[in-house]
Amino acid sequence: MSITTTHFATACTALFICFTTLGFANSTSTQIIHLDNINKEWINQNDLDPSIYSNPSQSLNEIELIQKHLSLVETTLRKRSTDHLSIK
Repeated sequence: MSITTTHFATACTALFICFTTLGFANSTSTQIIHLDNINKEWINQNDLDPSIYSNPSQSLNEIELIQKHLSLVETTLRKRSTDHLSIK
């Protein structure tokens, strides 16, 4: 039995929800929690740097948080393969 990317992402999402809902997460928020407040799709990404789930988030104002979000979007997209995209 192989684990697909979808199953892995679903399991990660479920664990994230359990840990935050049940209070097992630190009182200091992690980066993913703040990013999820900006864009709910962060939680659905399965190719993020694992540190984003555990590193405490810095105290960022709204503009800095949006800048961080956009920077991570660019970094994430640059790492992804574009072989499936056409020139058109």
